[in-house]
Amino acid sequence: MSKYRLQPLVRYPGSKDKLVRAIVCHFDQHMSGPLFASSAPSVYIEPFVGSGAVVARIIQSLPRNTRILLNDKDFWLVCLWQSIMQEVGSLCELLDGFEPNAPAFVEWKAQDGTPIDPVQAAFRKAAVHYMSFSGLGVMAGGPIGGKDQANAKYRIGCRWSAARLKRNYRRWNRALATRRVEITCRDFRNTVSTAPANAFVYLDPPYYEKGPELYKHSMGDDDHSDLAAILKNAPFDWVCSYDDHPRIRELYAWATIREVQCTYTTATAKNGSRPKNKEVVITP
Repeated sequence: MSKYRLQPLVRYPGSKDKLVRAIVCHFDQHMSGPLFASSAPSVYIEPFVGSGAVVARIIQSLPRNTRILLNDKDFWLVCLWQSIMQEVGSLCELLDGFEPNAPAFVEWKAQDGTPIDPVQAAFRKAAVHYMSFSGLGVMAGGPIGGKDQANAKYRIGCRWSAARLKRNYRRWNRALATRRVEITCRDFRNTVSTAPANAFVYLDPPYYEKGPELYKHSMGDDDHSDLAAILKNAPFDWVCSYDDHPRIRELYAWATIREVQCTYTTATAKNGSRPKNKEVVITP
């Protein structure tokens, strides 16, 4: 079966969509090949899957017998992943009948994370991200163009395309349905500490510095420290991406750290340019 292009599930702050090549190029040497060898069963794990930019690039290259574990702490985001895998038809029906509007943004932002029908949660999660500035979702102060949409240069629906989302979600459904995929909503410690020795783990934790501003489920210093300690003694192969912060370099002084360039999408300079910031790829 021919490959097709998978896009991240939602607009997402810190998405690795533009950095995926710089990240994935480090996968082969640290896996020594088994993940891509059709004869070798193994496990691919993402404890912070987010919008799925990296797994989107590699999932169609994984052997059909590779077990894939995708995890995130964001409950509604996990509902989106699960709905795409199990209820994509119902999800697409909701996408088709929606016109972005400020009252919906305000209501669904306030509801985020509450235990409602999973397909409704999935739909509302996607809608809030595409209606929000820079894809900030529930962390945005308001929708694109403001709550009253008065004289807005960019209106609330400028990023919304039900047709594009349906096409992407149906492609994801095909990719997920033809593989051994498990999707969970747990703390990263539960996922990483129980990873088997034959696993390969890609980790993209919340940014150390900007994380509390960008993510509902960010991490404190103790969390980042715990993750570094687990990885230091991990029996499995792994690659980790992070913002380039002195504390991260301190925590991973024992590992190999490589710089990559990126452009954050949460602020614009007065001249209209995006500020350049460094990220790092960390390997054992």
